[in-house]
Amino acid sequence: MFALSLGVITTTSNLSWPRSKQWINNLQSLHTAHILYMVAWLTVLLTCSIIPASMSRSAWIAAFGVVLWAGIARYGSKWLHQTSIWIVGATILIGCLWGIYVLKKDSADGRLLIWKTEIKAISHKPWLGYGAGAFRFAQGEAQREYFQKNPSKNREIQVAGAPEYGFNDYLQIAIERGCIGLILFLSIGIVSGKYLYQRRSPYLYILIALSIFSFSSYPLNLLSFKILWIIIIATAAIDSPSLQLCRYRGIAILLTGVLGGVSFYICRHETQRKSVLKEWQLTQYLYNTYAYKEAVKGYAALFDPLKHEHNFLFQYGHALNKTGDYDLSSRILRLGAQRSNDPMFYNILGNNAKSSGHFSQAEHYYRLAFEMLPNRMYPLYLLMQLYLAEGKQTQACQIADSLINMTPKIPSNTTQEFQQKARQVLDSLSTYTPKTYCLEADL
Repeated sequence: MFALSLGVITTTSNLSWPRSKQWINNLQSLHTAHILYMVAWLTVLLTCSIIPASMSRSAWIAAFGVVLWAGIARYGSKWLHQTSIWIVGATILIGCLWGIYVLKKDSADGRLLIWKTEIKAISHKPWLGYGAGAFRFAQGEAQREYFQKNPSKNREIQVAGAPEYGFNDYLQIAIERGCIGLILFLSIGIVSGKYLYQRRSPYLYILIALSIFSFSSYPLNLLSFKILWIIIIATAAIDSPSLQLCRYRGIAILLTGVLGGVSFYICRHETQRKSVLKEWQLTQYLYNTYAYKEAVKGYAALFDPLKHEHNFLFQYGHALNKTGDYDLSSRILRLGAQRSNDPMFYNILGNNAKSSGHFSQAEHYYRLAFEMLPNRMYPLYLLMQLYLAEGKQTQACQIADSLINMTPKIPSNTTQEFQQKARQVLDSLSTYTPKTYCLEADL
């Protein structure tokens, strides 16, 4: 994101220079014009020296796209008819893309998996989508379904995760708003780009950079880039035919009043939300210091304004679990699981069911958690403990054997502890004979 910000500065400084050249020439002081010229190029040079250090491959591609567009816009008539330039350009592009992929291969493979699951999620509700804020749930369910059908894809299992964002704003919009919403969004961008191109506005290059960056990252999920996108669209709309009606005073006054009222409502709502978030932060301190009884009281008071926040719902449900209120904890966690792709919701739901004596339901939740992220050891560890509590020694040994042979995504003291306890289970149940057992197929 930092690299894209620098790219925006570069684009504005460099490409707006030709447009403002006439204004510079009108300055009384030629010295001032030279200073502005030097400042613009200094900004470009500083940005170019920092972007590579950011290691943001998406920003590199976006910057390359802007330069390519600028080159085609200026020299297109000469380039388009030269086959050698196309061959050399295509070779360089393929080599650069391969180098970018190899540079951070695990990250690239992880994003490819995310895009696969997002496309699968879109296929279930293609037109209207799942609704605002439902991306995490839809992606998590699609990923669970994907690994159920492809249990042997170990490489993808190793790079799987629970992303907060889609790493492709277009696919995320399609998941939440459907293809209809995506078409409307793209239409606004295309029409705005057309008006900016007709006026040769430098903001066109920022729109291009932002659009390319959105293919492999999530700028439109961040407030600063949402504001930037709105500014670009508003700039494109200036003097457009669709705004000619605003020249009538009555319509202009009406629109100003409506926008003013909406702005006032949003400001008031955000002020109240800021106060609620501050109270949540204080309650989080109680939660993090294991004062669960006091935390539950605070979470209960904040439930209505924060019932759509999945992190809040997890903390509230987990705190209720720690205080022994398993029924209410399960209700809160099920609500949170509908807004999240984090398997920890199902782990705690399984713990609630186990503590309430519902062992089959607990097994179901632990299996759901593992199916969603098969590279996590914790659901298997909980499932092993459940089988031991039920006296199912054979099943417990099968899970223990799988735990021992499992390669953790991120080795840690916790994963070592899980495998050590699994070995202890096998040692204590010496009658168990290891055998070929396909855990993924069973789960």
